[in-house]
Amino acid sequence: MIRFLLVIAILNFGKFAFAQQNYFSGTWKAEKKNFEITLKISDVQDFVLYPALLTVKTTSQSKNFSLLLVKKNLRQLAVGKFKYEPDSSGYFKPAIYFSGMLNYFKDNSAATLTFEKNDFVIKENISPSDAFIKNIFDENKIVFTKINDSAWVDSLAEKVLNSPYSGNYYGKMDTLFTENRDLSLKLSGKNNGVISASANGRPVFEKIYANEKKEPDEFWLEPGLNLIAFFLDEQGKKISSSGNLLVATGKQKRNMNFGDAINQNSTFIVLPVLYSPSDKEFPSNDLASILGNASKNTSVYFYPNDNNFSSSEKMEKTLLRNSVEVGNVTANSNEVLLAIWDDAVEDGDSISLNINGAWVVQGMPVKKKAQFISVKLNAGVNKIIMTGDNEGSIPPNTSVLEIIDKNYRKAFKISTDYSKNNLINILYKVE
Repeated sequence: MIRFLLVIAILNFGKFAFAQQNYFSGTWKAEKKNFEITLKISDVQDFVLYPALLTVKTTSQSKNFSLLLVKKNLRQLAVGKFKYEPDSSGYFKPAIYFSGMLNYFKDNSAATLTFEKNDFVIKENISPSDAFIKNIFDENKIVFTKINDSAWVDSLAEKVLNSPYSGNYYGKMDTLFTENRDLSLKLSGKNNGVISASANGRPVFEKIYANEKKEPDEFWLEPGLNLIAFFLDEQGKKISSSGNLLVATGKQKRNMNFGDAINQNSTFIVLPVLYSPSDKEFPSNDLASILGNASKNTSVYFYPNDNNFSSSEKMEKTLLRNSVEVGNVTANSNEVLLAIWDDAVEDGDSISLNINGAWVVQGMPVKKKAQFISVKLNAGVNKIIMTGDNEGSIPPNTSVLEIIDKNYRKAFKISTDYSKNNLINILYKVE
């Protein structure tokens, strides 16, 4: 019990300490005779995540790459393996030019980020022009100097943060949802891979051998979103056994494995764990049972039967806001449940929800206890748009939306304000 309470205190302190030392955000630049590299870093998200935009300019070309940076400690950002650049059709293709660490330093004259390339072997078939950019990072010491403190703000940052494991993968796995407070981290590996791990920005263990015999680390999750970050400091003799972290909560388990093909030569893997106390959900995925229990003590809405709200000019204007896509789901049946609740502080947020052009709820207060919406899906893509009516006492307007199908559950972090909505697409394929 003492150990549990100590870890909770450390994690809470980590939130406060990092909020006071967010000096990575802003614009950074590295210049030499034949190239110029600009790195724009967003504000920190969820304790340790920094979406970023990297621009490489040479005498003959200029390319932009979206990437994810993860705070390893107070002075280091881990650089993700995958970067993406838009192709001619507007889609994104992967590009691998550098992976490693950005090391922060500040003296009386300036703040700098020095790129420390990892020693991993990366074999890629790339074009000559791309190879030239790769060589810039291979052959030069890249030192970024801070130009300004203005955090990078762009709709692309949302795509970096919320890209699915199966899509444009930046190193952040799909969310593990649990109603169990206990979580354990069990390490395994061979061939002397050196690894580190953190929970919500605070170290769990640092630079130990993957084959070290140690007891699993156990602690309590905080209500809401928790981030487990797993770092590969030195690759072992075999990529496939450099390090695996088994994350277990209740009966659910997830492997964070640097041996998986998608993570090989990566600097980090991040796993979001969304903890919701048991009174916010039900153990079964039987939709009728969930609705029966929910209707006893909370609000339940039905689409399309409950779409009797007026389509006022004020409400229609909210749909003109930029809609940030936070997820895509494929449903196995023509009915799903949406559960909405506040996973942090209940601060007066209220939202409205539009499904396929019809308003299902308007001005719904977001409570700690889940409220449910039963949705009959149309064949094809169903668009779920969430608009923020206010920003509560703690901006922005945040909540969790969980989609419950008969065979699975998937939760999404929702963040709206007066300029942006959130969009989730649910695809129902009729067999």
